[in-house]
Amino acid sequence: MKKIIILLVLLANSVNAAGLRNNLKRYTFLRDMTIVNKALTNDRYGQYFDIDLQISSGVKDLVADIKNKGDESGATQTEKELNILEILNKNMNSERYVDVDATLAIPLPSFNLYKYRLTPAIFYNLNLGTLFTIYNQTSSFDPSVSVYIKKETKLGVSTIITKSGHRDTYIKLNLYKLGRSDTDITKTKTELAESSKIFNFSDLSESNKTYSMDFIWKRENQKRLWKAEVLEAKLLTTNSKADYSYDNAPLFHFFHQWKGEVKRVWLEPFAGAHMRKKYSFFDGLYLGTRLKFQELPFSSSISLSNQFLTFIPEFKMGHFYFNYKLKMAYINPQKDIWVPTVHSFNLGLNF
Repeated sequence: MKKIIILLVLLANSVNAAGLRNNLKRYTFLRDMTIVNKALTNDRYGQYFDIDLQISSGVKDLVADIKNKGDESGATQTEKELNILEILNKNMNSERYVDVDATLAIPLPSFNLYKYRLTPAIFYNLNLGTLFTIYNQTSSFDPSVSVYIKKETKLGVSTIITKSGHRDTYIKLNLYKLGRSDTDITKTKTELAESSKIFNFSDLSESNKTYSMDFIWKRENQKRLWKAEVLEAKLLTTNSKADYSYDNAPLFHFFHQWKGEVKRVWLEPFAGAHMRKKYSFFDGLYLGTRLKFQELPFSSSISLSNQFLTFIPEFKMGHFYFNYKLKMAYINPQKDIWVPTVHSFNLGLNF
């Protein structure tokens, strides 16, 4: 009997340890991976429109099940809680990630300034994201959902700057007003039974507002491509929200690609790294390769990071493009949390 009690205590402690996970830190890492993977296929704010949806496997069914059980007519509050408890236990110690990103942009006429050529565009970007983790906070009979939700908007000007005689190198400067609101909360089965929603973006209202910038340096020749980026660097705060969780630390990204000789089919290996305040440079390391076809409007890439294997097939014809991203965790669980496959659907129209 004593051994059984000790085993149960150890099990409860291990489950509770999963609940101590930093949900905001994890979301920041996944969101930055989304930004970096997107840069593998498209230049930032160089499209008339761009829509990108990232969603973990099982999100749709899980959200629908919670809603159906929470709104079940004729059921008592206790019955609703028991039904939701059953759903949470089926998904215990697992995370779900959702990211919706939409951009509209309009190119403006290019002009010369001394020895430089400036090509501007105005843009508007909307991003909605959430990460929720189902875990056990106090006991094996009282599971909770740790929910982080973020909404942000960007309105500004993106300008490509090239120097006469140096067409292989350019600087891209994005200046914009950034509005960002977020919340990091924990929901019990009782709260889920009452609201019937795991997350709700309409709960986000007051925003932290800043003027921010992206600085992108890119150099490309017949053999190689280099890129260095500093993204979301704060210049000035215009409205500070007291209970704001997501900090304004910039995202750093470095990328190098070896370009292959054009054939019917050829490979172009690449490597890169990204980092932000909440995780290290080594967490953001990745490498991979592109597969290109000379006579077909298809290409693909596959990359490996310290947590995920990402496969991106893409179709491009004229200015239109569509790609699908499959991001699989090749080590599972990660820190006691099961990480489902993330699917992405992205389409747009380049300038």
